[in-house]
Formats: sequence, structure tokens, C-alpha cells
Amino acid sequence: MELGRLWVLRGPNAWAACPMIEAGLDLGPWAGRSADDIGQVAGCLLAWIPSLAPHLAGRQHKEAIGCDGKPALNLAHVFAGAALQLQRLAGNAVEFGATRACPRPGCYRVAVEYEQEAVGRACLRAALDLCRAACMGRTFPIDEELQAMRQLADDERQGPSVVAIVEAARARGIPVDALNPDNGRYLQLGHGARQRRTLAAETDDISAVSRSITTDKHLTKRLLSTTALSRGRRRCNRL
Repeated sequence: MELGRLWVLRGPNAWAACPMIEAGLDLGPWAGRSADDIGQVAGCLLAWIPSLAPHLAGRQHKEAIGCDGKPALNLAHVFAGAALQLQRLAGNAVEFGATRACPRPGCYRVAVEYEQEAVGRACLRAALDLCRAACMGRTFPIDEELQAMRQLADDERQGPSVVAIVEAARARGIPVDALNPDNGRYLQLGHGARQRRTLAAETDDISAVSRSITTDKHLTKRLLSTTALSRGRRRCNRL
């Protein structure tokens, strides 16, 4: 089994409206293996990751489609389920995954939803190592791998204000893209002429002068007091 090029799809795409990572997967000699062989591999994976059971027996298999348009079940679907479940165990709320057969025998396009790009990439590579180990009957250091994934997820996790913005945008159907994968505080909401950009809780409407003022708490307090006093005087004048 070999993993090919990865495509990070940060906006709505041909797979889904959520961010996805698409990978090329070459099953190699495992392309034509029987269902019994694949079942043995799945059994090894279940021993390492018991929570993988719904992915191996659920709708992901039924959604897999071959070149002839008929449902197909093979190791590519097991790989996709493992990549999703590793992300979930790392603390990312992801659910959607799909596979499509390529014209070349034994090659597939595999796409999985991601929440943190670095975690999604790492889990795809870890899922490949898991499947290889299961195919060859080797042991796999699953506890160490999960610990590394959780640590990576913690390092990549956004602050509470950024998380609140992302959740509110997605609840309204607004696409959210990270402008800088190395710093999740920079976001783009929407696309085209209506897009907006944010830095943490600040929007692109905030001027450099306004931002500079807010870093001086005493000046900010004095300006707010002056503004409140001015509004009070205008209200009295109207009366």
C-alpha cells in the first residue's frame, strides 16, 4: 500500500461542503484480495481501535462506488474509516469520508473530513501505517501514536474566541478557511465579494489606529468615558 499526493480542499468541494483532505491510495498487491483477507485486516484494526467498528460495518461501505457504478468493499474503505477514527480519538469532531475507484486497477481516491489540517494529514499517514501493519501481521504502537496525535491536536487547537467564530459561521452555512495553516487565528469567512477576514476576535473593519488604541487600557477607558458623557449631553439637549 502506498499513499500518493494529498490535496487539501479548504472550501466547498466536489466531495462535501466541509473541508476535506483527498489522497491517492494504491493498494498494490492487496487490490485483489478476498473479503476474508480484508476481514482479517479489519479484525486487527479493531483490536487496536475498538471504536472503529461503526466505520467498518456502517454506511461508509455502502457509499463506496467503483468505476462501474456498483458498490464495492475493499481495503480503501477500511483505510478511510481508520483515518477518520484516528482524528476523532485525537479530539476532532469529523464524520464524513468517501472513496472512489480510479481507472487504474487497485488505485483509489480517498477523501476524509478534517478539522485541523496538520492533524488530518498526520492521521492519514498513521492510518496507512496501521493498515500496513495489519496486512503484514505486525504489531503497532497504537498508544504512542494516539498520544502523539492528541498532543498535535492540542498544539494546533484554536483559542476560545476563534472556535466560537468558526462554530457560529458553520452553523449559518458560511464557509470558513484558515488563511495561514501555521496560525489558526487568521480566518476567511465566505468567498468572493462578500468574504470577511478575522484575526482572533478582530475583523477587517478594525483600523490600525483603533487596534493601537485598544492596546492602551487607560486611553481606551478615557475615550469610552468621554463618548458616554457626550451621548448623555446630546440626550439632555434633545429633551
